[in-house]
Amino acid sequence: MPFCDWFSGFINYDRADLHDGHIITTTANGEIELDKFRPLAVKGSYDDKIIIKSCLIPAPPEWSLVSSDSIYRVYISGNPTKFFQGHNVYGHSDMLGVIRDFIKIVLQKIEVDELSIKRILNDKIRITRIDVTNSYVMDSANDVKSWLRAASQYMTGKNQKVDNEKTLYVGKNSRRVAIKVYDKATEMMMHRKTFNLDDVTFCKLHNIASNLLRFEVTLRGMKLDDLGLNDLLKVSNEMFEKEFGNQLEKMNLPENIELVENVINDLPLKYAGIYQKWQNGLIIKDTMSLSSFKRYRKYFLDNFNLDISMPPRDISHTNIIPLWRVIQPGAAYVPSFDDENLYAPIMKSFN
Repeated sequence: MPFCDWFSGFINYDRADLHDGHIITTTANGEIELDKFRPLAVKGSYDDKIIIKSCLIPAPPEWSLVSSDSIYRVYISGNPTKFFQGHNVYGHSDMLGVIRDFIKIVLQKIEVDELSIKRILNDKIRITRIDVTNSYVMDSANDVKSWLRAASQYMTGKNQKVDNEKTLYVGKNSRRVAIKVYDKATEMMMHRKTFNLDDVTFCKLHNIASNLLRFEVTLRGMKLDDLGLNDLLKVSNEMFEKEFGNQLEKMNLPENIELVENVINDLPLKYAGIYQKWQNGLIIKDTMSLSSFKRYRKYFLDNFNLDISMPPRDISHTNIIPLWRVIQPGAAYVPSFDDENLYAPIMKSFN
């Protein structure tokens, strides 16, 4: 089941002193151009830093406690799962329960009284970012790397990006939605210092991650507003899980599997001829004009998710595993609920 790997949002708490000084920029002649609070860092159970700060924002109707144009609200941002567990190899499926616990503990750490905390948690909590994450079990660590290496060669779409054949991005800098796919075990070793765990526990978790292909979907403010997923009290875990699947469906990863015989027989003659040439290893792009090639390529991509710009033999050599075979139900990594390294929320989600 997916879990929450990042949360950012505003709570209904009118307080102006939650910050760690100011960040001020000036023009060349000394005039103040920008003056904003520096976030205050809060340490979690495993020393994972979370930021919190007071923000002066336009007061929406439901938060207008006074007749002014702006009001202070408190912004909280960080990784709830890593805050509680010290790692994010896996997490609890009750995303909203974990977020509620997260907000409660952070407020306790800055010494907000319990009555205020109770009121805050039962009031509007505006979500401005949430990362929904799931990891899928491959047969081996080599399969994870092979899948990423091959997918990095065959990704299509102007908003898709590959970094060193290790990480795939869709909409990396988007203000709405971003998707990231990577090798979790490799990522753990690259960020070993951020895991405040003893060596035995880290090695145990790294072993679990060794054959996990990680998918992360980041939903930002504009998208959350559009989907009506911006109020913690009005959403459910199922809503975020569904949107997670919706976004993965949009990834344009050609499978480049051979078409079955009955499909080939039903192809119009001109497309069947192109397919046979492609199957025989010919470089289709060299056999026709660029405009014709684009037209044929689009036909096979749109109808069969097959990219004739790349020969099928390359796919077989790199053992690419089609995306939807990887994430069929039951393929996701599910931790045991009595796992000592899994945090179970105390405050269950409302929905």
